[in-house]
Amino acid sequence: MREHERISERPLGVGPGEPSVPSEIRRGDRSVRLSNLDKPYWPEAGITKGDLLSYYRDVAHALLPHICDRPFTMKRYPDGWQGRPFFRKDVTNYAPAWVKRVTVRVTSREQQSRTIEVPVVNDELALLWMVNTGCIECHTWYSRIDKLERPDWVIFDLDPSDDIGFAETVQVALLVKQALDALGLASFPKTSGALGLHVLVPIERRHTYDETRWFATEVARAIAGTHADLATTQWSKAKRRGVLIDASQNAKG
Repeated sequence: MREHERISERPLGVGPGEPSVPSEIRRGDRSVRLSNLDKPYWPEAGITKGDLLSYYRDVAHALLPHICDRPFTMKRYPDGWQGRPFFRKDVTNYAPAWVKRVTVRVTSREQQSRTIEVPVVNDELALLWMVNTGCIECHTWYSRIDKLERPDWVIFDLDPSDDIGFAETVQVALLVKQALDALGLASFPKTSGALGLHVLVPIERRHTYDETRWFATEVARAIAGTHADLATTQWSKAKRRGVLIDASQNAKG
């Protein structure tokens, strides 16, 4: 048992023949209760909510350095991956008091501005609380709370049209890499969780989101202009053919 951690006396199973995860984890005066551990999240594979919690607990030591001190957007799947997800950004009067949060101002589609409290996942207990609410994915800002206006990543989101396969998406990712290599910028590919890829570029924290979005847009336009048979910046799915190079994710939230 880890130092300062006490688990409840009623561990709940997470699947046939699998080790259990505790129904409660306590660290000092902080605790999180893990509920509905046998609820199917991937029923076709026999994977439960408890399995997901167990997985995140196992990888927390590797994951947390990448997501700590970043505002966290909750995308909740309370009925598993096939259920209808929904986003939650504001945890005012929702998250436990011990979950770190940062106050940010957001603007709605109706151009109405308001202040919300966004959670920050800085330790294993906060991570497990997030997953217990139904978060399968980790969506964080590209900036950290000490410099919210200064991202440390540029992202190229590659989204293939319905008639394009993954092989073509990889080709476009390599074109993005070639363009970035020519500019002396390192880049790293990442699966997007859907059908596409992300290409991430680490940068120093001195540029604004507007500047990173402008840069990604210009690179995308250049590639689409020279490889129109493969890449595009066309947003309309009805008009699009090829792999969309989307720069719009270079934004707060």
